[in-house]
Amino acid sequence: MVCLWRYKNNTRNYPGYHLSADLEGCRFLRENLSTIGNRLTIPLNKPDKAVLSVPNNQGGRARFISGGKLRVEIIANLSDDHFEFDEREETIVLTCSRSQIGCLLRGIEDIESGEGDYCIRGDGAHALWFWWQTGDGKIG
Repeated sequence: MVCLWRYKNNTRNYPGYHLSADLEGCRFLRENLSTIGNRLTIPLNKPDKAVLSVPNNQGGRARFISGGKLRVEIIANLSDDHFEFDEREETIVLTCSRSQIGCLLRGIEDIESGEGDYCIRGDGAHALWFWWQTGDGKIG
């Protein structure tokens, strides 16, 4: 299970996007992002209340938007710190530099070890928060 979402309201607490994955999802992400060419499409699951409750943004009741797919596109001529989301119908597109894949992989490793509650790329609409999962198949 791989979930990616952003909140429609109460974004003051958690602006940007949020990523959570179970152990299988973390493994899938690590393996595929480690060998990414220039583009990778990842199927997404809609986050359920248990996933949404980890950030404690209104106890998992906050309204959210999630796509059906995440497409990661590495663009060669971008600055090393480029990391930007765009929503296109049912697909959330992340364009980034190759160096940002390393930051993304470190965040996924933290999810896998039950860590999180931090974001990369600072505050704002393009931040990416990392969250562990709880319940069945608990990571943290």
